[in-house]
Amino acid sequence: MLFATKLKNSLTKLAEQHGMEIKVELKNIAVNGQRRGCSGFVTCGDSCVYVNTEHSCYGPISDKSMCRYAKDTEDFSSNGLKNGYNQFVADDFLAAKVISMLKNGKGIPR
Repeated sequence: MLFATKLKNSLTKLAEQHGMEIKVELKNIAVNGQRRGCSGFVTCGDSCVYVNTEHSCYGPISDKSMCRYAKDTEDFSSNGLKNGYNQFVADDFLAAKVISMLKNGKGIPR
């Protein structure tokens, strides 16, 4: 399970390698004092990605984190975006997936 600091460090390191300036806004998730992961937004220019690392109880995705395109840092549902569907990725590859999504920038209404 990924928490805010570890994910932010991974994202920042990868972004520097690709020559990108990103803004990371993540908060840890805690339920009844138990840490469950983190959620928030990563932006680069006009591209914005929502990330949630709290694992699901559904078997096939129980070891994966979720990411999807967002309109802005207040868009938690992405209903209006063409490519705003949930994408589930193993924790080890989440940072790379988010950076890839930010570089492509698809799903953003122009």
